[in-house]
Amino acid sequence: MKNRSFGFWALPLALAVFGASTVKADDFALDGLTAAGISAAGTVPGADKTPPAAAEAPQAPKDWTVMVFMSAKNNLSSAELQRDAKDLLEMKQIGATGKVNIVVEHGAAGRSVRRLLIGGKTGGGPAGETVYAEYPGADMGDYKQVADFVQWARKTFPARKYMLVLWGHGSGWIDRSNDEIFGAPVKKGRGIFNDEEQQHYIRTSELREMMRLAGHVDILMMNACLMQMAEVLYEMKDYAGLIAGSEASLTVTGFDYEALLDFMNKNPSFTDEQFGDFITGWFRGFYSDSRVMDGQVFPLGVMPATLSVVRPSAFSELPARLDAFTGAVMRNNESAAVITAIDKVIRFDDPRGDAITGSPYADLYDFVRLVGGAAGSPETRQAAGQLMDFIKNRLVLNSIGLHSLHYTNKYDYSQVGGLSINATRRPAWAVDLKSEYTKYGDLALSKDSQWDEFTAWTDGVRHGADRR
Repeated sequence: MKNRSFGFWALPLALAVFGASTVKADDFALDGLTAAGISAAGTVPGADKTPPAAAEAPQAPKDWTVMVFMSAKNNLSSAELQRDAKDLLEMKQIGATGKVNIVVEHGAAGRSVRRLLIGGKTGGGPAGETVYAEYPGADMGDYKQVADFVQWARKTFPARKYMLVLWGHGSGWIDRSNDEIFGAPVKKGRGIFNDEEQQHYIRTSELREMMRLAGHVDILMMNACLMQMAEVLYEMKDYAGLIAGSEASLTVTGFDYEALLDFMNKNPSFTDEQFGDFITGWFRGFYSDSRVMDGQVFPLGVMPATLSVVRPSAFSELPARLDAFTGAVMRNNESAAVITAIDKVIRFDDPRGDAITGSPYADLYDFVRLVGGAAGSPETRQAAGQLMDFIKNRLVLNSIGLHSLHYTNKYDYSQVGGLSINATRRPAWAVDLKSEYTKYGDLALSKDSQWDEFTAWTDGVRHGADRR
C-alpha cells in the first residue's frame, strides 16, 4: 500500500452509507414530499434553481436515456483524484446520439450542482455539454435530489428504456453514527451520495423511498463500493429490472463509460444476458494487466475485484429461501459448520476501516457452501444446496471475481457468488461495536426473513466458542 506506483487505487469509488456523525435523525424524515411536488414547486430541497440554459421541452423518445447521479462533493473531485472529471470525459467520447441520451447531475466540491446534457459529437474531439440548471445550495445527500433529477430526465429526455447510474462513495448497509471509533475521529459525510459540504448522506433505509419517487428503471448501475449486497438491493428490488455493482471496493478507475455507451449504441435492443456478458467481459479485460493512468501505475492484473448483475425480481423469493436454510442450520445445531464458515468465508472491506478478516460483509454463496460442506445433517446439506442453486441460477445473472489471491488475506475472489450479506465477524470483540445509525433489524430484509435472528445465533456460536 505504501508503494508509490499503487497511487490511489484502493480508495473507494462508491455510493452508500459510511460514518456521517453529525446528522440528526429528523433531517431524513420521509415527509411525503414527492418528486412531482418538488418539480411543481420549481425547487429542489435546499437549492435555488437558476434559469435553465436551454428549453426543457421534451425531446422525441430515443432507445435509452442514461441518467448519472454523480455525487463528487467529497474527495472524488479532489485535485489528486478528479474521478468525476475523468468519467465525464469518457462520456463525452461518445456523447448523445440518435439512440442514446446521456444526462448527468454533477456535484463537485466547492461548486454548484449542475444538471447536464452531454451533447452529440460534431467533430473529432470530445462532445460538449449543455447546462440545464444549477443548484448553488443543493444537498446531494438528500434522496429527494436524486428523485427530482430522475423525474426531470424522464420528462425532458423520454426513452423506451432507462438506465440510472448511482455514482459516488458507498459502504453497503452500514450507516455510521459514532463520532469516534477506538478514539480516532471518523470523517464526516461518508456514505451513499455523501455531501461533505452539507454533511449529509442517503441512508440505507431511504433507498426504497428514493427509488419509489424516482420510478422503475430498466438497469440500475451502482458505481460505488460494497453495494452489491442482499440488504441494500432488497430495499430497491421493486424498482429495477437489473442491478449491476460490486461486492468489494471499486478502484478509483470505476466503470468505463465510453465502452458502455458504445455498447448501448451498437445494439440498443440488447437482452439482459447480452448486457451481463458485456459488462463482466469488459471487467475481466480491464483487470487483466497493469495500466498507466495519469502518470501512475495501477497493477490491475493482481488487484482483487468483483462485479455482478442480479435480477431484482427474484428477491421476492429470497426471504423464504434464506429461512429454509437458516432454519435447518439452527434446528440441527450445526455449530461446527457455522464456525468453519465464519472463519473461512470470503469477506470484503470493512466499512469501519478495520481489517478485512473482521469485516461483517461476506459472500452469501460462499458462506452457504461452507456451511453445507461441513454440516452433519442431510437436511442442512439439502437446504444449503437449494439456496446455492437459487443464488447461482435465479438471483445472479452474471458474476465475476478477480483475482485468485486477495492482496492481504489469500481470499480466492474467483469463487464469489455475486452477492454479499451481513455475517458474524471472526473476532469476538467486533460483535460489541454499536456504531450504526440504521439498526440491522430495521432493514426490510431483516423484517421479511429471519437472517437477523440467524446472525444473532451465529454470533453466540462463534464467540461462545472463543470464550470457552
